[in-house]
Amino acid sequence: MQCLNHFDQPIVGTCRVCGGGLCNDCFGRYSDPLCARDALEQNRQLRTSINRGFVIAGTLAALGFVLTISSGPGLAIGGAYVFGASYFGWRVVRHLLSHLNFILIMPLMGWVVYSILLISMALLLGTIVAPFEIWRSLRTLSAIRMEASLSEVVA
Repeated sequence: MQCLNHFDQPIVGTCRVCGGGLCNDCFGRYSDPLCARDALEQNRQLRTSINRGFVIAGTLAALGFVLTISSGPGLAIGGAYVFGASYFGWRVVRHLLSHLNFILIMPLMGWVVYSILLISMALLLGTIVAPFEIWRSLRTLSAIRMEASLSEVVA
């Protein structure tokens, strides 16, 4: 079997997604063993997800601003930050809860209390983790752009 991109090279591994053969140069190109097509698709999906998150956070920030504008501009900016940051807090809460393998069986009132606790935790954690999550997302987008420009140069 020969490499997908270099037909004269023997394979040393396979793409994690499609199973196509990769030579030594192609196998070490990405952090996961991926062919160029699957790496581009993975980066496209990641970029879409990050951009969607920024749109959701921005929409929540605008909602927070509108809901708190009657309290004055200073509180409106704070409200916008807390509401916008809640998206990042929600992601952290969901990630933390994904490690707990349990099934919640409770009456309707229990679900209401559980939901209020989740939203409260998202608001609280969001104000703390939002700057770090935004920085990480921007760094990831930058790495995707740089990888795309490098792959254009190589291709």
